[in-house]
Amino acid sequence: MMGRIWAAYAVELTKALRHKYTYVGPALLAVAVAVCLALRPVARDGVGDYGFVAVATAIASSLLGLIVLLVYGAGLVASEPYGALRHSLTRPVARHELLLAKAALGMTYAAVLTLTTGGTAWALAYLLGDLTGVACGGELVFPAGDMISAYVLGALLVLAPQWAAVAYALFWSTCVRNPIVAAVLAVSFWAVVDAIKYPLGIDAYLFSSYIERPWEVFAARVDGLDASWFPMAWQCLAASLGGWCVFTAAAVARFHRRDFA
Repeated sequence: MMGRIWAAYAVELTKALRHKYTYVGPALLAVAVAVCLALRPVARDGVGDYGFVAVATAIASSLLGLIVLLVYGAGLVASEPYGALRHSLTRPVARHELLLAKAALGMTYAAVLTLTTGGTAWALAYLLGDLTGVACGGELVFPAGDMISAYVLGALLVLAPQWAAVAYALFWSTCVRNPIVAAVLAVSFWAVVDAIKYPLGIDAYLFSSYIERPWEVFAARVDGLDASWFPMAWQCLAASLGGWCVFTAAAVARFHRRDFA
């Protein structure tokens, strides 16, 4: 089965690389990061410009990047003409294998968006500002290496809720035939749940609550403070794994019931 999923993933990736819209998301995030220079200017003044990296990441990854990811995931199935789906299923691949391949494509896209955001932010900070570590009162609190490691670990951890978000968007993509409707439903229900999860006290159990939290350690170090990864990291991984399993299973079940005639 894994071999068929991998083969289907390779086909889906090749198709995605041929479409111009695949590159729109990363381009938007790169532009958003550059625009953040107006909000948090950088300069070669001997002061670490990690604040810019933190602000740019919060805006480009946790806000705009989330919307881009939901829209992309919502189109993984809904944007496919039924003829193309029927053709895909004529190959020796089961419906759930094709859907898992599409999920893997969405997860790859999430990693590309995170890499684009981080790469652009760090490149601008390096070229235009200083990355000499964080100092307080003339004393170096966090060397540059510590700041890089905190960001890299945050980027790896944030993939967990992002991958769960892909499964969530993919579920909506299997529910309707129009990618725009699927995207509107995905974003709208996300906003509704975000509005009620804190009053209901269920935020700790939902993966959507951890879209921003993996960056907390890096953001704290920008201010010269130390922060622990735990128990936040375990909670993030557990909630994200649960969300991914639930929505992937729901998407598979829905996809198996779809009529492509």
